[in-house]
Amino acid sequence: MDEGENTVTRDEFESLLIRYEKDIYAVCLRLTGSRDEADELFQDTWLAAMEQKDAIDFRRNPKSWLIGKAVLQWKAKKRKYARRQRIAPQADADEQLESVYFVSRQPLPEQVAEDQEIAKILSQEVSALKERYRIVVVLHYAMDLTAAEIADILKIPSGTVESRLYKARKILRERMEEHGYEVR
Repeated sequence: MDEGENTVTRDEFESLLIRYEKDIYAVCLRLTGSRDEADELFQDTWLAAMEQKDAIDFRRNPKSWLIGKAVLQWKAKKRKYARRQRIAPQADADEQLESVYFVSRQPLPEQVAEDQEIAKILSQEVSALKERYRIVVVLHYAMDLTAAEIADILKIPSGTVESRLYKARKILRERMEEHGYEVR
């Protein structure tokens, strides 16, 4: 795309899809915690991105722009779900949008059981965080985004992102210690 041109061609958009589909799907999966929900969120994200494709700035970070679209779609879906629950409550466990899963690093053989237990507890504790903390934790630790990139995605100051990360780490450290694990 030319510097002065503001129109994204179909080929350029398809190249974005090919380049970032795994990253965007990973965000969708971590936000929803379910493959079915992630598939739907992924599709909604790309449809929304396609509708606004001329807003993509290739000189900046198109990956962050696309992750932002995924987060916005997820938030919209949660609002819609909450609104439906207020109108006609349903007890459908499959529709929970709150779980976030983390994959631990490959543990040493003698640490497999303990590492799996820690990962399970940590995942549960991350899922239990307030949304504003959970989102920055997922974007920072699972997607390796910087505070500045997260701030750009969420449209908040980077200092706020750093503050939320600090607070989330503090909460998680305390909760893990309650489970008997010392966190450095």
